[in-house]
Amino acid sequence: MSGPASLSFLASRRVATAAGDYAAVLFENVTQHLPDGETHLLGVFRGWSGDGRAMLFGDGEPCPGDRPRNATVVATCDGGPRLALADATEPTMCAYEMKLLLPVACPLFESGWRDAAPPRGTGPPPRGDGGGGVAALRAEADDARRRVAELEAAIAAALEAAESLEAAG
Repeated sequence: MSGPASLSFLASRRVATAAGDYAAVLFENVTQHLPDGETHLLGVFRGWSGDGRAMLFGDGEPCPGDRPRNATVVATCDGGPRLALADATEPTMCAYEMKLLLPVACPLFESGWRDAAPPRGTGPPPRGDGGGGVAALRAEADDARRRVAELEAAIAAALEAAESLEAAG
């Protein structure tokens, strides 16, 4: 799986729209399910958008004119009770867009969840000026890994609780 390590626990998890007309197996594929029982592969996971907030799926089933279908699934910070797909549209023929609602994901977005390097000037002081050099960098990296692990555990617990409530109700 490529993409943010902080979302790796979602790999291979199936999510769908409330109507069940679109589904995604995260980091694998997106499909469309028509009322007549026909299913179309909209694309297979190809990577992340430049800003790291959207999963890109390409090389789906051919459309008229032999153009392959594709889909963009935008991860959104959502306080809702469960992981789901929402707002699926086809803005242009054979190009689909939808949202991935991520419960309790706000802390991931706020903490720079894309696992990107910090902006220049925000890290520890350079070596030789009393800032600790490599040791300070390692300590900062260890702290970031700990925070990501805590966020992953909180999200996994929330998803399990939501699934338990959903199964009970």
